[in-house]
Amino acid sequence: MPRALAVIAIVCGSLGAAACGDDEPAAPPERPRETVDKLPKLPEGWKPYVNRQVGFAIGRAPGWRAAHRGASTLLRSPDRLVAVSISADRTLEAVQFPLDDYVEQAAEALPRFKKLEVGRPRPFRDEYAAQAVGAEGVKDGVRQRLLFIALRRRGVVTYPVLVARNAQRKSGYYADEALRMVRTLRGRPLDSSG
Repeated sequence: MPRALAVIAIVCGSLGAAACGDDEPAAPPERPRETVDKLPKLPEGWKPYVNRQVGFAIGRAPGWRAAHRGASTLLRSPDRLVAVSISADRTLEAVQFPLDDYVEQAAEALPRFKKLEVGRPRPFRDEYAAQAVGAEGVKDGVRQRLLFIALRRRGVVTYPVLVARNAQRKSGYYADEALRMVRTLRGRPLDSSG
């Protein structure tokens, strides 16, 4: 969780307790029931990729490899110069925190990047409410161009997505393809059985 979310959760919790004056804790707001959002029509040759443990589906372009890594999925381009990392945050703070602040602070908190320069949030065209922020930084000695995107199913989940590409080599085609794949991302309920 971005550091600002943790601070806001503590501050809001303190304010709620101080301002309430009631011994009974307030009931948490009712959250919408999570349902399956169907994938859009995928381009020819693309295949659906479903991560039931994280709770999403995405269209995967030909040649892209997908790997489930704990609480996230990593998609890599055929030339290995572009990567897309997707996770899900279903905490109340993540679905209520202003999306532009969420994306900016999460980008600023990216671990293991040196000389990180983060731009300003901007809308990202998507089926869901979305904001994006561009950044550049050095990781493992390689300068990378980053686009941190937050997609939100209202009241249910925020999907943090990081698109990273090698800034020293041309990867324009796969960088564009990565964004097309991100725009196909659709939510679904968690399946903790497997």
